[in-house]
Amino acid sequence: MNSVVEIDNFIKAIRMRRKSLGLTQTGLADKLGWGRDKYARMEGGKARITFIDAYRISSELGIGLSDAINLNVDRSNSSYSISFRYV
Repeated sequence: MNSVVEIDNFIKAIRMRRKSLGLTQTGLADKLGWGRDKYARMEGGKARITFIDAYRISSELGIGLSDAINLNVDRSNSSYSISFRYV
């Protein structure tokens, strides 16, 4: 898997997990001590996500970083399947 796909998978995983927890972008950004704009740019794929940022986001959402990156995407029918390992 190349790094672009891994980042796309990470973004999909954190967005889906954030929504499943009922968190807004602002709510998660507040928990991380960030402004909403910073978080929204990351989740929107418009800002660079460092390893530390990815770790902090996944930890706050209660998922393992490796699980968030290894999202299984079935492009044949545009469905997504995620298995989260809770930490």
